Amino acid sequence: MATAELQEVDELLKSATFPRVKEALKSLRTKLASEIPKPVTATTTASSTTTPPTAPSRPAVPSGPSASFVSINDFAWDQGDYNSGTVTVYVDLDGVGSVKDRVSCDFTSSSFDLQVKDLNGKNYRLFKDNLDKDIVPETSKFIVKKDKVVVKLAKKKGEYSFESWTNLSSKKSKEQKSSQKKDPMGECDIISLLFYKYIHIYLYIYLTDHQVVMAFFPFFFFQMRMYVFT
Repeated sequence: MATAELQEVDELLKSATFPRVKEALKSLRTKLASEIPKPVTATTTASSTTTPPTAPSRPAVPSGPSASFVSINDFAWDQGDYNSGTVTVYVDLDGVGSVKDRVSCDFTSSSFDLQVKDLNGKNYRLFKDNLDKDIVPETSKFIVKKDKVVVKLAKKKGEYSFESWTNLSSKKSKEQKSSQKKDPMGECDIISLLFYKYIHIYLYIYLTDHQVVMAFFPFFFFQMRMYVFT
């Protein structure tokens, strides 16, 4: 109400010509202006500020070198048909397809290291070292499906074909396998060759001259004994 009256007084001031009338209108305007309530200025204080609640976030699962892993012990493997070029490892993990970007597998000539990070709040790992036979890391691969990871190990081809695997991990130590590579025939095979070599000579002489055989036999026995016991 006071605001409307103040606006009307302002209109009258514009049209007034007598000084006494103007003074009376100005006095009335001052009185009306004092009756108009002043706007309240909102002040924000630290105590009155309300922060909307935030939804609790799930703690991040460590994924660095110090991260802990759940060892995967339940898996299956298959070397395929005769002369197959791959060994396949099957790992069942519910929902692993939803974290496809957090699945990795590193290959070396004698091992593979499958890691699944932050699957339902856990890290999983399947590490196999000292494989039964050497593999080709460059052509080995892994495939992530909805609830399964399939690891395909590329076999290293032998002289004639791909070798058959008896186990996923070798029962022989790396040192034994390395020694076998350096000496593929093995000690037993060398003894067999020596035996057949000397027995053939012995039989040939036996068929030609019995007296020479009797002279040669102690030498043959001595040679075999020296090799076996040294």
